[in-house]
Amino acid sequence: MSSLTRYGSSIQVRALTFGVGVFNLTGRAAKMVIASISQPMDQEENAIAAAADVYILSGAIYIRADGSWTPLTLLECTWRSQDQLAQSVELTNESYVKLLGNTRAGGRGYYIVVFIPNSSILSASVRRQLGSSLSVSPLNLSAFFNNVQLFYTLRINMSKLLSEQGYAQMNTVINP
Repeated sequence: MSSLTRYGSSIQVRALTFGVGVFNLTGRAAKMVIASISQPMDQEENAIAAAADVYILSGAIYIRADGSWTPLTLLECTWRSQDQLAQSVELTNESYVKLLGNTRAGGRGYYIVVFIPNSSILSASVRRQLGSSLSVSPLNLSAFFNNVQLFYTLRINMSKLLSEQGYAQMNTVINP
């Protein structure tokens, strides 16, 4: 939930975003479907819904929103900035991680872990990923992430030590 302040008044906005996708970093391809709903609190009639299809293929990103496709060229350095393992290790080492307990599902044992990322490391990681392909210089990502509370709850398979399910929650304050 976000709180917007404009001309001395405050508006609370609920924003829900859902996404699902498949990524192939070695093949440099991806497909994502994203849906978002934004609604001022107690004003269902003013809700705004949006959906987008995103494809990455052959050095370009294709985004379909409102029925029309927009192609963007991806630079080679964009792929180099996607070193997810190194970024994940850095972020995990500098963040709050707590074991909440364990559970069983489908005959398998799972650890339940809460993960709260360090906002400055997260901001730097996003800037590295976006900055090489998109102009983010007018965006103050550090200020944005200082106003963000981001929580991940992960279900980690005890035998494989891999996350098999996750839930993310983000609370933020946006000042126009």
